[in-house]
Amino acid sequence: MVHALRFPPHIATATSQFVVAFIAFSSTAMHLAYGDLQSGTSLYPAMALAIGVAAGAQIGARLSRRVDGGSSSAS
Repeated sequence: MVHALRFPPHIATATSQFVVAFIAFSSTAMHLAYGDLQSGTSLYPAMALAIGVAAGAQIGARLSRRVDGGSSSAS
């Protein structure tokens, strides 16, 4: 998004994170609806992962402000 659409890095990060969060929420809801996440066995690891992702998203958003959005040429 940064190079192809010329979005600032912090906007690209936020947009990407929103899409990932929406997809993760909808897929988790479907797994719950189908009964794939039974309480006790696989629900707790999924909850722990969700907490880690939420914390990591906040850290990533803050770090993205420090990244230079200028174009760099890679050879």
